Amino acid sequence: MNRSTITFWLLGLKHGFDMNGMVKFVMENQYWSQDQITDYQTRRMRLMIAHAYANTLFYRWVMDERGLTPADFRDLSDLKKLPTIGKQEINPCWDDLISVNSGQYKPMHRVTSGTTGVTFQYYNDVKSWGLNWATKIRTFSWGGYRFGADRIATLKGGSMLARGKPSLKSKIWKCLHNYLDLPVVHLSPEGMESYHQLMIKERIRFLRGFPSAVFTFAKYIDEQHGGLPLDATFTSAELLHGYQREQIEKT
Repeated sequence: MNRSTITFWLLGLKHGFDMNGMVKFVMENQYWSQDQITDYQTRRMRLMIAHAYANTLFYRWVMDERGLTPADFRDLSDLKKLPTIGKQEINPCWDDLISVNSGQYKPMHRVTSGTTGVTFQYYNDVKSWGLNWATKIRTFSWGGYRFGADRIATLKGGSMLARGKPSLKSKIWKCLHNYLDLPVVHLSPEGMESYHQLMIKERIRFLRGFPSAVFTFAKYIDEQHGGLPLDATFTSAELLHGYQREQIEKT
């Protein structure tokens, strides 16, 4: 067991979820047939619709207005019976979207960075948070990265980087999961050279970051050093363009 495994195990004991079980689940379901996937999605959708109708004012009003009940949602195509909503619709009626029994799910408050012009606040229940991490662990494993066991450098900024100075909690979290932060605000030639030397010194074999930042760094490394010996690079958040992928893979 590495530090990450122990951390998630302890969090699971405190908040009531089984990270090992979740990781096992997502490792298995990647091999499901399309019928198995659809069946699982449909069952979860029905549970979610029933929960929303019984426990939120917003969706009870929406469904009552349309003459709908949870029984009318038999398969995934029935979701089109509900309106598509975005930030502009959600923010004014925020309280009506929170379930009356939300406390039992140990909600975790989150706020987006607002890069589209409007911030968006939402809650994750702790089990969804755990399952999200399980899928990340699975995704990283496809590239040979053992989450928590291997050191990984992160070219971070925006939503991947905490606003303001990192809190003690944030520093501990990064230490537990073996992160090496490389803020994108320092992607000048001098900064990138410093990052290159640090990655060599720390024997970093994995890199994660926004495609634009990783591309800029990879191009600099290619031009100045001819390459960087990494086992895998993971991109996040932005669309990865073909020319960016080509440069990153080349480097």
